[in-house]
Amino acid sequence: MAGIGRQLAGAMVVAGAMLGTPMAVRADDLHDRVARANALMADGKADDAAAIYTRDLAALGEGAPARLWYDAGCALLAGKDFEQAEAPLKVALSRAEDEHLRAASAFNLGVLEARRAEAGTKDGSESSLRSLRRAERYFRTAAASDPTDAGAPKNVDLVQRRIAAIEEQRRQEQQQKQDERKQQGKENKDAKPNDSRPGDHKNPEQSGKSEEPKQQGDSLSDQLNDLAGKQEKAGEDSKNMSDRSDKGESKDALAKEQAKAAQNQKDLRDQTQTAKQEAESQAKAAQDPNQREAMDKAKESLDKAGDAQKKAEEKLKEGDTKSAEQLQKDAAKSLQDAAQQAKAAQEAKQKQEQAQQAQQQEQAGQKDSAKEAQPFDATAAQILDQERKIKQQVQRIQRQRSRPAPVAKDW
Repeated sequence: MAGIGRQLAGAMVVAGAMLGTPMAVRADDLHDRVARANALMADGKADDAAAIYTRDLAALGEGAPARLWYDAGCALLAGKDFEQAEAPLKVALSRAEDEHLRAASAFNLGVLEARRAEAGTKDGSESSLRSLRRAERYFRTAAASDPTDAGAPKNVDLVQRRIAAIEEQRRQEQQQKQDERKQQGKENKDAKPNDSRPGDHKNPEQSGKSEEPKQQGDSLSDQLNDLAGKQEKAGEDSKNMSDRSDKGESKDALAKEQAKAAQNQKDLRDQTQTAKQEAESQAKAAQDPNQREAMDKAKESLDKAGDAQKKAEEKLKEGDTKSAEQLQKDAAKSLQDAAQQAKAAQEAKQKQEQAQQAQQQEQAGQKDSAKEAQPFDATAAQILDQERKIKQQVQRIQRQRSRPAPVAKDW
């Protein structure tokens, strides 16, 4: 993973070069602080720069521009504070004003997950696989947002190779354990009763169970369920505003909340779009027809969710919270459907992998059986052939002994 890490880190430095120009809407003092933070980043003092960015974010709150969220995430990532860097980079990704900033945010999230995977190798390959799959999705998003950037597709290839290497290692380890269990079973079968040792006898119900941990699938289904929950919460907030409006609360008092709700709805729509891109990627890569069909259905559900979210956002901007509430409920339902279909796609993929493993094991078992049977068959054939030749030789001797002596010629 070290080679991958160096290349990803190098690509991240390119993306981090976007930390330059402050937003024109910032006040002069904020402008100066951001300029100072950028200078600290250039000097390699990421922790000091991150402290300035995060203070400004706390001061601005929800009104902070996407680029400031991005700057803070980059500084924290440069300081190797992965846990703190993730949230601001995700906010920057969902609120990016242009495709260039969106691509850079997704790229650095991919770098973050790749570094997590590198750290996760100490704890086991499963956590590394989950991080690498997330990294692949973010790099694909970056490539789709900025097709001119050659770094993102290159990192997709690097991450895919690492995933394949870990999965191959896991398959080899699993095959080795199965071979060991098979050899142990053969030894137990051939052993005499008095050869048994304490601990050799196991519960028959347990002996057939695999000790391998279940492979956890891709987290797209979990992400969609989480997104559906957030969408349901947004609908409840709209209902609350609608009830307050019915009770006579002034529109001016609700206007600020409605604007905030509209921005939140836009963020949810952006996250849905990211999930749709992942669904498209998985559908293209699917080898099993059932997996591809389920992922195509998930993509259709995400299209419906995105349409409802966009309309809900427009209704919130108009102050029509009642209509927005219904549209948000529809969007949540479509997201839940997409989550179920993504789960079905993952299950189909797992079934295909299990079937392939079973076929490989069966073929390996047939080869082993043929090798074990061949010496016995050859020996038996040799014995039978030898017996047949001896029998023929005995019959010839008997015939010669029972044949009458030749009669002399009558002259």
